[in-house]
Amino acid sequence: MDAPPRDATRFCIDCRTLLDADETCDAGRFHRVVSLADDGGRERVRAQVWGPPDLRHRAANAAKVGGAGAFIQAAMDSCACPLEAAASVEGLFLVVAAMLLVFVVVGSAYWAIASLVSWIRRRRARLRPTGVRPPRPPPGDRFEGTVAAGARCEPPVGEEAGVAWGLEATSSDAIGAGPVLLCAGHTAGFRVELRDGRTLEVPAGRVRWRSGDEAETERVPGPTLRRWLASLDHREADEPHPPLPADRGRVRTLRIGDRVELAADVERVAGAGAGYREGAGQLRARGVPVIVSRSSA
Repeated sequence: MDAPPRDATRFCIDCRTLLDADETCDAGRFHRVVSLADDGGRERVRAQVWGPPDLRHRAANAAKVGGAGAFIQAAMDSCACPLEAAASVEGLFLVVAAMLLVFVVVGSAYWAIASLVSWIRRRRARLRPTGVRPPRPPPGDRFEGTVAAGARCEPPVGEEAGVAWGLEATSSDAIGAGPVLLCAGHTAGFRVELRDGRTLEVPAGRVRWRSGDEAETERVPGPTLRRWLASLDHREADEPHPPLPADRGRVRTLRIGDRVELAADVERVAGAGAGYREGAGQLRARGVPVIVSRSSA
């Protein structure tokens, strides 16, 4: 399993985007960015996902409470049968049999009721992670074309490499505006031959992917996803409220030959010795480009 791209320890707690080192969030000028490498940053993520520490503490304690221990006590209390009533061996046998029957019936009923009450209490106290909608970065100019060349770029999870990847980690139990708990994307650089004959260079760095058809994605196995997330948020073993509690993940991969639509701010560039007309056909993306859609050739 590959390490996170570059020094990807910075994390936007508002749109849940994994960022490169010393990078601000491009999805909002007021988005709050923390470091997953220090305790303070991870605690801010926990508070945003699960709530304040006292709420998490109460929920963790409620999860440890159980009603099974009351079984024996309740059954014994219900069996307050005077053994003096047995005047003979046969009478003693009947009393013992009756005590055993009461022990089983009453004790089982009490245990079932206590377990149900305990489950209801735990369920009401159980916290659910708060997710967000997929971020919507500022729109740029739209470009359509075919990926002509690019450097190999392997995703941190998943088996398929291409020239760019995008990952979205979600929770099946999330509440809030959406299910997203983490999104990330990166490229080692690629070139797109546009439909109008120009070329667009996308330099190495972070990219965004717009959420789309899940048929174009690769599902990440739960254990693999959790191991990678644990390498990011440094969670403790069996931690009840980890900073990144996603249980589902999907990876998108852009490959050479794919048809792609990009949204990006661009600048015109000219090659060495190129004139005005040659340079006018060469474009380079600036900032963080958005891969709006892709389809296999």
